[in-house]
Amino acid sequence: MNKKYSFKESTLVYFILLILIFPLLKKSIFASEKVQVNFHYKRFNEDYSDWNLWVWEEGKSGTTKYFEKSDEYGKISTIEFIKEKDVTYLGFLLKKGDWVDKDINKDRNISLTEKKIDVYLLQGDENIYSKVGDVDLRPAIKSAELSALNEVSFKLTNPISLLNEEDIKKIRVTDHLGKEFKVQKILVENKEKVLDGTIKLEKNLDIKNQYFLDIWGNKKSKIVINGVFSDKNFEKKYSYSGDDLGVVFTKENSKFLLWAPTAQKVTLNIYEDGSGDNLIKSLSLEERENGVWGLIVNENLENKYYTYTITVREEPREIVDIYAKGVGINGDRGMILDLEKTNPIDWKSHKKPIFINPTDAIVYEVHIRDFSIDESSGIKNKGKFLGMVEQGTKNKERESTGLDYLKELGVTHVQILPFFDFASIDETKIDAPHFNWGYDPKNYNVPEGSYSTNPYDGRVRVKELKEMIKGLHENGIRVIMDVVVRHVS
Repeated sequence: MNKKYSFKESTLVYFILLILIFPLLKKSIFASEKVQVNFHYKRFNEDYSDWNLWVWEEGKSGTTKYFEKSDEYGKISTIEFIKEKDVTYLGFLLKKGDWVDKDINKDRNISLTEKKIDVYLLQGDENIYSKVGDVDLRPAIKSAELSALNEVSFKLTNPISLLNEEDIKKIRVTDHLGKEFKVQKILVENKEKVLDGTIKLEKNLDIKNQYFLDIWGNKKSKIVINGVFSDKNFEKKYSYSGDDLGVVFTKENSKFLLWAPTAQKVTLNIYEDGSGDNLIKSLSLEERENGVWGLIVNENLENKYYTYTITVREEPREIVDIYAKGVGINGDRGMILDLEKTNPIDWKSHKKPIFINPTDAIVYEVHIRDFSIDESSGIKNKGKFLGMVEQGTKNKERESTGLDYLKELGVTHVQILPFFDFASIDETKIDAPHFNWGYDPKNYNVPEGSYSTNPYDGRVRVKELKEMIKGLHENGIRVIMDVVVRHVS
């Protein structure tokens, strides 16, 4: 039988329930608040077609928001949301369409310290402004590039006029010491509305120095030198046709040559090992013609390791020799090798398989690690150069694996995915699970260390690569190397 409660008893039950759930209601009601963020966006050419925002609350996924209003400054996007107590910022990116382009290629955050926030954004400016008066709308330099030894190409954020001589005189090219270089002429399409152009100087600039472009005294910009490398005068002055860049080793001496036309100073550092605090000595290289620096060390440096410290625009940086043919662990130091000693037996006398007609090629694309890493491969040197040429290997079903499998397929060529030294694998942890396709080269002229049995000794990776190539050739298979010289790590 159901018990009937009196009014007093019912009231008491409701009161107890209210006491129990009030903390939960309080947390829900007071731990969140409504926040409004107004994004004001200014593009200099007033073209806002397809530009939108990608926004996200801290710890949450992002979403696209559009600019739906306008004012004298530009476009406006208003975003309203319920902010939870532990959310401290709103992240955003400015993008065009479905990620066709981005204005400022980095995540930016707005601290959610108020219920209503106005944000002012300017094309090409990564600063976040809270007041429209803080935004500098004067013409600014988007880019300045040395396009020839005596030419500076520039682009501006918004147009300026160069109709009179006084305006032209306000365009200045200076070096890091403030020395000004005389302008011969300025090439533009429309002097009334100049957005880009080329400044021709009376004299060539020295590419070792840092230069600046100043237009009307607004936001001086560094001049980068990327474009000068295609200039015919640069090629004439700095081209080097020798084949001896890097280290040329003999027991009597080692000759070091480095092409570094932008360097102010180059120092050779000789180490005992491929890593660690074991510097033997540092020696200065001499600057020669065509942007080449050189030094001959008259002693036997076999199996020593080395780096260069290159000073460019007053900033020294220690680097591995890009022409190195051997390196230590993780490719951070070059190794001075006697390459003859890395040759397998009969290396020089062995021959590539005979191949006549390209249409007869049967090409098998292969990744060195993937080819043998599986536990069922039956291969001893899993994931290594040597694992590619082990013979007589079978899986649990007694089926041929590895090299024998390739031969059964009738393969004439293996195209091996990049096996030069790449950056993303930590060679000190090669027994831990790892993988990379190899399209992030670090040392183009050196084999990858994780594919060798000992990445600490720079000789091992070279010798084992040669053993792999020789073994494939001896089994009727030619080798194609996947080369990606346009990639960088």
